[in-house]
Amino acid sequence: MLKDTMPAAKPRLRPRINISKAVYDPATQKLTVNGWRLYSGQKPPRIVLSTPERGELGEAEQGGRRADVFREYPEYEDKTPGWVFEATVPNLDHHNKLLATLVHDGGEQLYRAPITLLATPEAAVDHSRFEVTTCAYDTESKFLRLAGEAYPELPLRRLRVVLGTGRSEVIEKAFLPSSNTRLKTGGVVNQFGGFEARVRFVGQGALSAIKVVADLIDGSETAWSIAPEALLYDQPLAEITSARLDYLRDRITVEGWYRSYHPVTMIKLHMGNQPCHGLPELREDAELSRKLGFRGPLVQRFRYDLPLSEALSDPARLPPPETPFTLTLFNRDRDIGRFEADPSAVEMVTAKATSIMFDRRNSLLMVWGECAPGCPPEDVAFRVAGRQIGEPLVPVLPDADPTAEIASWFIAEEVNFELAKTHKIELEVISGKTGSAELLRDLPEAIIVSAHKTISSPDKAGTVQQIYDHNVAVRQLPEPVACFVLQGSMLGKGGGTARIRNMMHAFKTAGYSVALIDRTAPWEYMEALEDYKALRRLCDSHLMIPQIYKSDLLSLALDDAQGEHATQTPEQKRLTGYLKRAKKEGRLLPGDGEGLYARVDSHFNYAAAAMLHRLRPDVAITQFAWSCEIHTALPDATYGLLDTHDVQSARYANFATARERYGTEAVPSLEKFAVDRETEQKFLNMAPACIAISPDEKQVLDDMIGARNTVLATPSSQNETFLGSPADSRRLLFIGNNYEANNFGIKSFLEHSWPAIRDAVDGVQLDIIGSCGASVTEYANDQVKVRGVVQDIAPFYEQAALIINPVLFGTGMAIKMIEALSRGKATVSTSIGARGLEAAVEAGAIAVTDSADLFSEQTIRLLTASGERAGLEQAAYDHARVYLRPEITYSNLFNFLETKLFY
Repeated sequence: MLKDTMPAAKPRLRPRINISKAVYDPATQKLTVNGWRLYSGQKPPRIVLSTPERGELGEAEQGGRRADVFREYPEYEDKTPGWVFEATVPNLDHHNKLLATLVHDGGEQLYRAPITLLATPEAAVDHSRFEVTTCAYDTESKFLRLAGEAYPELPLRRLRVVLGTGRSEVIEKAFLPSSNTRLKTGGVVNQFGGFEARVRFVGQGALSAIKVVADLIDGSETAWSIAPEALLYDQPLAEITSARLDYLRDRITVEGWYRSYHPVTMIKLHMGNQPCHGLPELREDAELSRKLGFRGPLVQRFRYDLPLSEALSDPARLPPPETPFTLTLFNRDRDIGRFEADPSAVEMVTAKATSIMFDRRNSLLMVWGECAPGCPPEDVAFRVAGRQIGEPLVPVLPDADPTAEIASWFIAEEVNFELAKTHKIELEVISGKTGSAELLRDLPEAIIVSAHKTISSPDKAGTVQQIYDHNVAVRQLPEPVACFVLQGSMLGKGGGTARIRNMMHAFKTAGYSVALIDRTAPWEYMEALEDYKALRRLCDSHLMIPQIYKSDLLSLALDDAQGEHATQTPEQKRLTGYLKRAKKEGRLLPGDGEGLYARVDSHFNYAAAAMLHRLRPDVAITQFAWSCEIHTALPDATYGLLDTHDVQSARYANFATARERYGTEAVPSLEKFAVDRETEQKFLNMAPACIAISPDEKQVLDDMIGARNTVLATPSSQNETFLGSPADSRRLLFIGNNYEANNFGIKSFLEHSWPAIRDAVDGVQLDIIGSCGASVTEYANDQVKVRGVVQDIAPFYEQAALIINPVLFGTGMAIKMIEALSRGKATVSTSIGARGLEAAVEAGAIAVTDSADLFSEQTIRLLTASGERAGLEQAAYDHARVYLRPEITYSNLFNFLETKLFY
C-alpha cells in the first residue's frame, strides 16, 4: 500500500545550451556572448567559454530572466536561464573555434555548443536603423543630453546609455512617437523609435566613448556608438512648454524658457512658415534654473500673449495639426539655436460647448456650441463616465454657401442611458477643416430636466447662470450681422413666427449672419426637435431669455454692466441706467391700461438689449410695436428696425368694422385689440425705422411716422420644390392659427360653402391644420378632419388638391398664401385672403371670389377638373419663382439698410 502512494520520480531532462549572439570588437578587443541554457537539476552547472588554441577564456554570468524560453520549455521549471559572457580577448577573429560548455561541479562536461563569431560589430549592427539628433554636454552643469531614433531588428525591452567609464543609465523616455517611417523593424513600419535622455553629473572623462545599447527581447543586445565629432559642448537650451491658439477668442499664448552661454539678443517664434509678430514678456527664473541643474547663466522665461489676428500675417489659414512651433535664439544676427515644440504641447481651440441639456422624459440629449469662423465641427464624440454614447454625432449647422463662415452648432440625439449629476462628461470635436481631434475644455454642467418646467440639476441659480453663460459666450459672426428679437417663442406655428423665419431666410440668402433672441427655454425646444433643427439652419447664433428666468438674467446683465463701471463708454452708461430702472421699476413706459402698454415686457426688452451689446450686430430687428423699448438702448453701431407685422391701430379699426358687419361671433372680444393711433405712433417713433409687411400698411405707416422712416418688405418664397397635386385627389387644406379672422373664416366656409362641395364631389375631404381648429371642433366628422397643430405639414401639402383661404377680414399679409404659391399649389381665396398678392391674382396664380356660392363653384370645378387645376398650380409656382424671390421682395429693405449701414 505504501508503495502505491509514493509519487513517481520526475524524468531527468537532457541539458542544453544555446547561443543567441556573439560579437567581437577588434577596436576594444572585447568579446560579448549572450545565450540561454536548460538544466533540470537543483544547482545549475557552470558555463565555460574556451577555444582549442587558448583553452578556457572564462565563466559566464547566469540568472538572466528569459520568459520566452520558459514558455517554450516549461518542463524545466526555470524562469532565469539567460546568461552573458564578457571578456577582453586579444587578437580573436572569426576563424577561431569558440565553444560554450556546461560543466558539472565534478568537472563532468554535460553539453557543448559551438559559437559562430561575427567578424566585426558593424556586421551585427545596422547603423541605418539608428540616428542621433542631439548629443550635447554642458560643462557647467555636467549634464549630457541625447536624443535620436533607434530601430533594432528585434523588439527591445529597454534602452541604455553606456559611457566610456562603464557607467550605464537607463533611458527613461523611450518609445516616443517618431516621424521617421522609412525605417522598418521586422517588415512593420515602426513609428515609436524616438528616445531622449538627460544624464546628470557626467565627468568629461566619461565622454571618451558613448554608446546607446538596446536590450532586446531575446536577451541579446545591440549597441550603437556615437561618433566623437557628434558631441557638442555648451549648447543653448530652450523649450516651448505650451502653445495655445484660441481661434474663438482671437488669442495666441505661447510660453517656455531658454538658456544660453552666448548672449541672446532676440528670440523669434514661427508657426509653420508664418512668423509670429510681437515682443514676448521675459523674466528670469532662478528656481527653474536650480531645478535644471544650471548654476551659471540663468534661465529666462518667455511668454507671447496677443491677439491672433495681430500675431500672424494670415491667421485664417489654420495649420494642420502636425505643423511645428519653432523657437529660434539669436545673438545679434546669428542663429545660435532652433527648438521645436513637442506636438503634445500645442493646443488649438476652435470649438466650445456653451450648454448641455438632458431631458429624462424622452432620453434626449442636446448640446449647444460655438466654433471659430471657418472651422465647423465634422462630428462630435460624446462620452459619459468614459463610455462613448452611440456613434459620433453629426452637428446641425446653419445653412450657408461653401465659402461662408460658421459660428455655431448643436447636436441632438436620443440616448439609451440615464445621465446623473455625478457623471463625467467628455466632448471631442473633429474639426471639419484640419481633421484634428479636440477635447473640449471647461464643459458647462448639464441641465437635467425631469418634468415639465422642473429642473433636477443644477438649482435655479445654477441654471440661470448656465443660460447666461451660453448667451454671453464669445461669438465672432462674420459681418454683416442681423439679430432678430422676439418677445415670444419661435416654437409658435402662427403667422408671426412664419414671418420671422421668412425674413431670416432672406437675410441668409443676402449674405448676412443671422442671430436670434427669444424667450423660449432651451428644454422646450426638445419638444419640437425637428422644428428646432430647421430653425437652426437659418440661425448662426441663438440666445435665450426664458420667460421664467428673465428677471434673473436681467440681474446678471446688470451685475456685469456695473462691474465695468470704471471704464464704461457713454453707450454702456446709457444701457446700465436702463437696466437699473427696469430692475427697480419693472415697467419703464408710464402708460397704463390695456392695448400696447399691457404687452410691454421691460425685463425681457432690456435683458435682450444687454445681449445685443455683447453681440453688437449691424442691425437689430425687433417684432411688433411693444418691443419699442429695445431701440432706446441699442449699441451706437447697431441700426434698429421694428417689424410691425400688423399696424395695430389699423387692425383694431378693421376688426371693429368686421364686428359691425358680421356680429360678435366674428370678433367676440374687441377690447383686447383696442389701440389708438396716437399711442401706436408714440411707440413706433422709438425705433429708427419700421418695416411694413404689405403695400397698404406701408401707406398707413407713411402717414403715421413719415415715408423716410418706413420700408416695405413683403414675404418671399422659400425655394420650395414644386408639388402640384395628385390627379385623383379630392382633399382640401386650410391652415390657420387661433386668430379671429381665421376662426370666423373657416366657420363661415363650413356653414355656407362646404355643404354644396360635399354634395357635389364624391370622397371630398377637408383637413383643418393649426390651432384655429379648436373653434370648429363641432364640425368634425369623417369628411372634416380637425388635425390641430402638427409637427410636419409636408404630407398634407403633398396630398391636397386645393388650398382654401376663405377669410373675410384681416390686415397684413397671409404668409400661408406665399407658402402655397411656393409649392405650386392651386388656391381658392377671398380677396381679403389674397391681400398684398394682387399681382399673383392678375397672373392667374390664385382663384379669387368673395361670394360663398362662387367659392363653392370654384372649389368644385378645380377639384374635378385636374387639367385646369394643373394649370393653376404651374402658374402659382412660376409666379413665386420669378416674383417672390427674396432678392425681389426684400430688395427695398436691403437697399434701405445699405444706405444706413455703409454710407
